[in-house]
Amino acid sequence: GAAPVQVKALLDAALNHQPDHALALEQLARWFSTQNQPTQAADTYLKLARRSAPAAASTALEAALAQAPGHEQALDALEALSTDSDEGDARMLPFWTAFVEAAPDGPGSRTRRIKMVNALTRNGRLEDAARHCRVLANTGDGEAQRVLEKLERSLGRGSAGATKAPSASTPDTGSGRSAFLDQMAGRDAPEAPQAGGPGSAA
Repeated sequence: GAAPVQVKALLDAALNHQPDHALALEQLARWFSTQNQPTQAADTYLKLARRSAPAAASTALEAALAQAPGHEQALDALEALSTDSDEGDARMLPFWTAFVEAAPDGPGSRTRRIKMVNALTRNGRLEDAARHCRVLANTGDGEAQRVLEKLERSLGRGSAGATKAPSASTPDTGSGRSAFLDQMAGRDAPEAPQAGGPGSAA
């Protein structure tokens, strides 16, 4: 077969002639992947997604995030295509988890943790929700601290593991914040399911 540099030259030539050539973009992304250049592969999959119909765009964005889980532009684009529902949350959870693991202190990590706490709580995964909420609370986030206390009470324990936040919470510009943390701070978290209780599996 052709040498890697020749393959790259052919793909570049094809894209110079037709920048929206979907097959050439996909092949170029795969080429970057084989050359251990994940960021370039993710960037190329993102270009492909922006030129594709929604279903194909989702596939390309998932491929981008498989290459570079901390690629925020690809995650933003996939979130925009995902429905705001339990099904959409379930789909996005693995990508949010991989993102905060890849870029725990990145500019978008707080927003994704908030979304994760929301989704995990709605799905009854209170232990996981509390774990991510604790990370937010330990940064001095007063609202996250209050939500964590409610989650911990639902789990039957105190929240001694979190750093006590100041009474006045630090403003946060991350989108999605007021949709969950403000709301949860003012009401009780769902009760943790009890083994053998109503609704438990036989």
